[in-house]
Amino acid sequence: MPADGPGYREYNFSPSREWASYTFRDYRQPHELQISEPEDEPMPVIRVHRDVKRDMHSLTIETEIPLAPQVSNHSLRLGLSAVVEHTDGSLSYWALRHPPGKPDFHHIDAFDLQLDRP
Repeated sequence: MPADGPGYREYNFSPSREWASYTFRDYRQPHELQISEPEDEPMPVIRVHRDVKRDMHSLTIETEIPLAPQVSNHSLRLGLSAVVEHTDGSLSYWALRHPPGKPDFHHIDAFDLQLDRP
């Protein structure tokens, strides 16, 4: 989200390299709720790394998201989070910061990482 908010963009990435993005004009208020297609916006670069060392398995998803010109002039607040499905089907929720209560990645307090404009 731009540092002054309230609108924000949500990106979802999966280990299969599938992705989707959504635009919200305010907290959970969709501006244009549709899955973006490559012709609608620049394609992110998605790299997936899997590693096994002894009994440790790791999965890393690295992405590069091209900024739209109207966003590149703003300082940004990021909310980085992940929903992990375990082999038994249970889910765990991870974020740089969780607001009080149940996990809510759309809450303004979840946007905890500030990136200042270059």
